Amino acid sequence: MSELATITTARGSIKAAADIAKSLKESRPSLSGAELDLKLEDLVTSLVDAGMRLVEMQDAAIEKGKGISELKEALQAKDTLNRRSDSRYKVDELGKIYRYEVNVAFHEV
Repeated sequence: MSELATITTARGSIKAAADIAKSLKESRPSLSGAELDLKLEDLVTSLVDAGMRLVEMQDAAIEKGKGISELKEALQAKDTLNRRSDSRYKVDELGKIYRYEVNVAFHEV
């Protein structure tokens, strides 16, 4: 489910729960035991659904955070690598190569 759809669903569940709670408050004296139980069941269902959607949004935010961290690390690593043709290498303070990689999957034409 897309993030926007998840947010919309969560908001809808929270609104439904609020509407049910408002309805319960306004009509409590006139409700029978079974009607009250049904309304409370609807309220709990809406709140559980909203909670599940919030967990989905939290998971998506965590995944995005991980992706951003990985991209930042890759960008920092790129700044420290020297590149020649399809090879990458790092040099120490004295200019001596201490790490060398050949990227066989990448070839410039």
